[in-house]
Amino acid sequence: MTSMPATDGGEENEFHAKYTVINDQLIRSCIQLKQIEHDDGTDQESKTMRALKLKRDTMDFALIEHLSFSFKKKLDLSFNKITKIEGLKGLKNLKYLSLFSNDIEKIEGMEDLMELKSFSIAKNKIKEKSSIQYLRMFPRLGMVTLYDNPVCEERDFRNMVLAFLRNLKFLDYRLIEEEEVQTAKERFHNELLKVSDNEEQYAQNQEEDEKKLLEEQLLAKANIAGIDDLFDEMFECEADETIKIFNYCTADIIEKYRTKFTDKKDEFKMEMINSSRNKDNELEELYSTLQKSQYETNSSSKTLIKEFEKKKKEIISNVKEMTAESEEEDLHQLDLLDRELDILAEKLIEVEVNQSEAFWEVIEEFLPNYREMDCTSKIQNFFKKLKKIEDKYSIELKDRLMDQVTTIAEDTNEKVKDILEDKDQLFTLVQRSKEAHKEIIGQKELKLIQNEKDRMLFTVEKTKKDEHERNRSRISEIWTFVERVKEEIEETRKFIISPEEYYED
Repeated sequence: MTSMPATDGGEENEFHAKYTVINDQLIRSCIQLKQIEHDDGTDQESKTMRALKLKRDTMDFALIEHLSFSFKKKLDLSFNKITKIEGLKGLKNLKYLSLFSNDIEKIEGMEDLMELKSFSIAKNKIKEKSSIQYLRMFPRLGMVTLYDNPVCEERDFRNMVLAFLRNLKFLDYRLIEEEEVQTAKERFHNELLKVSDNEEQYAQNQEEDEKKLLEEQLLAKANIAGIDDLFDEMFECEADETIKIFNYCTADIIEKYRTKFTDKKDEFKMEMINSSRNKDNELEELYSTLQKSQYETNSSSKTLIKEFEKKKKEIISNVKEMTAESEEEDLHQLDLLDRELDILAEKLIEVEVNQSEAFWEVIEEFLPNYREMDCTSKIQNFFKKLKKIEDKYSIELKDRLMDQVTTIAEDTNEKVKDILEDKDQLFTLVQRSKEAHKEIIGQKELKLIQNEKDRMLFTVEKTKKDEHERNRSRISEIWTFVERVKEEIEETRKFIISPEEYYED
């Protein structure tokens, strides 16, 4: 017997709305505050309420007003007269989406829904087969409902769906047999080959893009963003435009320059990346040491508080149960508790002061070591090497062009002839190119040095600021605790002196 999954409540009960596009307002309408009370489903009103319950997630929207809807796993937008699929960006965790009975003509706008498992778009106006092929991108899609769309009337429609949607288990609530899938794939063999080739190329491009992005992030973290583009930037400057007409005789010199430049650049990249990792390791060691120290201190403070809370609970309980022989004895016990609270506060403050001093000792030891990791000198040395390579290139370029002056061929380009016949113009071109290259190199150097200083300063200042805030927060916690207990003691004292007034309050 063919098994069938349960249908959505939204597809069983029409729920008309004025919305025509999917937006935050429409998604909000699918979230409500109150749980619908349990019913036995015997009367029509109860059935309607149960249907609405299926359409709504029970959640207070006010709690998530300023958050994205990325947490959503189910979304039912059936019977809403929607004409276009849009507004679903960011719903990365959505697994179940129903657009049943709308006015949608094309399946689109769902690129972020990579976790989608169940999709219903039956009773719409889907016409093109391309909409079905669009669903192929969802790797976990196991259930699709498509009936009552114009595209369903297309010849071999069902076979196309089975062939293109790889992990489909149910189509229009019917379990798909493996034999059906194999038959469908055979019928659409050529189309699938073409699609597979495109998907492989796309996957390869995606992988390359991801690698490039990771490389860019690594370089940015190491303060060398854009370093791989520096050589091309130099030779794309305006001063090199005229020099390019001599490529027929200078290409080997430029290539030689590029090789030397790349060698120095790659060495520099490794230095900076290693320095970045060393900085990270130093920071991790610092935070680990601080956390361990803080854990030990917190344990000590918790023990003190726990012992005090036990005594406080016992005293206040005895007072309220009137176990003492006199009122004076009860008040005396509360006075003792109050004094013990003051002693506890002093001890907690002392623990925190010692903790803060220990923290600062660790931080003061960390800062000199971290500052030694400043890469300013590495940056300066690297760019100094680049400038030397540029000087050598400039000399070789001038010599090569001077050689051309003495061997101007008759078929030489007229513009080239004019420059070669004017040595002053030739020297000016070479000099302008050199100056432009050095200016670009110098600007990059200054930028990296400033970035390095800013980053070092930020890390140092943030480390200090974090400790100041931690200390301030801890002191505030201690005094808040003390004030709360003192209020409790005063309330208990009030109970002893005038119980009638205490109960009136």
